[in-house]
Amino acid sequence: MRILVVGGFGYLGGRIALNLIEQGHQVILGTRRERKAPEWLPQAEVSHMVWSDEDILQGICENVDVVIHSAGMNSKDCASDAVAALEFNGVATTRLARASKKAGVKLFIYISTIHVYQYPFTGEITEDSCPKNRHPYATTHLAGENAVLCHNDREDNFKGVILRLSNAVGAPTQKNVNCWMLVVNDICRQVVTKRKIEMLSHPLVVRDFISIKSICNSISSLIIKRGSIDEDILHVVSSKTITLLELTNIVADRSKVVLGYKPSVIFKDSVPISKSNFKISNLKLSQFIDVSKMGLVDEIDDLLLKTASWFN
Repeated sequence: MRILVVGGFGYLGGRIALNLIEQGHQVILGTRRERKAPEWLPQAEVSHMVWSDEDILQGICENVDVVIHSAGMNSKDCASDAVAALEFNGVATTRLARASKKAGVKLFIYISTIHVYQYPFTGEITEDSCPKNRHPYATTHLAGENAVLCHNDREDNFKGVILRLSNAVGAPTQKNVNCWMLVVNDICRQVVTKRKIEMLSHPLVVRDFISIKSICNSISSLIIKRGSIDEDILHVVSSKTITLLELTNIVADRSKVVLGYKPSVIFKDSVPISKSNFKISNLKLSQFIDVSKMGLVDEIDDLLLKTASWFN
C-alpha cells in the first residue's frame, strides 16, 4: 500500500514510517521543508507539505491509500503560541483531511493525545469520557480530531480514526529529532552524559507509558482491518500507571545490564504529595492488538544504547 506519513521526519512519524517500510509498504514522508530521503530510510519518497495550499495537499494525497498525520506542535510550543497551535493542529489538519478525502484516501489516522481529557488525571478514563482540559495543547488537538471526524463518510469510503496516545517511550530514528525533553529520553541522556539521574518532579508523580513499538503495531493492525473499523477514537495506552520513582529505577537497572553501570537517582522535589489514582482504558484497543505485550524494557534498552552512541 502507499502510505503518507505526515511528520515523517519527527519522533513518532519516523518510527512509524520505518515500521511500515519493514512491512513492505510504500511510504511517503510528508515534511514542511524540502528534503531528500533520509539515510535511515533511503527507499522512502518525500513530499513537501505546503499547509496553506489545499490543492498541493490534494496532489500529494493522490494515489495514496492511507494518511497518518503525526505532525503537530508540542505542549510547550502550544502554550507559548496558542494561535499558531490552533492554525496548525486545527486549521491545517482540516485542510489535510479535506484534501485526503477529495483525493480518494480510504483511511486517515490522526495522532492525538490523552491530555485532551483533564489535568491532572483522576478516576477511570474511557473514550467516552468528556474532554475538559483547557490547555492549548489539548484544545487544539481536539480541534484537529473534530476536523478529521467531520469528514467521515461511508458513501465516499473515507474513514478517519483518532488515536489518543499516552507517553511514548522509544528511540528516535536519528539524534537530532526534537524529543530529548521527553521524560524517558531525558533520563536516558542523563544516564549517558552524567551517569546519574536528577529529577525536578516528585517521585510519586504517576504516568501511563507505552512503547513506540506498540504504537506502530496498533497502526499496522488498523491498516490491515481498515475496511471493518467501527471505532472513531481509540486509546493507545498501556492502561497501567507507574510512578517516576519506579520509572527511574527501571532505567537505572537496565543501564546496569546494557551499559555496564548503574546511575544514582536524585529527586529534588521532596514536598509530600498524594499518589494519583487513575486508569486510562485500552479495552477498545485490545480488539486490534494483544495489549498484554506492551512492555517497555526492549524500548528502554534500545534507547539507552542509541543514546550512548550519539552522546557519549
